[in-house]
Amino acid sequence: MIRVYSLDKANQAVIDSLKNDDIVGRQSITVRNSELFGLPGETVTVIIEGSEESLKKAEELGKGSLKVLDSNNTQKVISKIREEEDKSDQGLGFIFE
Repeated sequence: MIRVYSLDKANQAVIDSLKNDDIVGRQSITVRNSELFGLPGETVTVIIEGSEESLKKAEELGKGSLKVLDSNNTQKVISKIREEEDKSDQGLGFIFE
């Protein structure tokens, strides 16, 4: 599962809490400046890919700070991240040829 959150830049300490947690810290956690996705610049976008249990735990740890993005913005963010990954993979391909 993938869930995309918005987090005010003033609350970035939550990211350390997520990464240091035994369950959530084992998941894929990506943090990007929200402006990259056309979202408010005073926030960062946190993408967590993992189990349902880990997502619930992340939301407990970030209660009041992490805000789940609506489905439209979630799709936009996921598409942009996939696009970045594809470009990165293509670039590495040239190195190994």
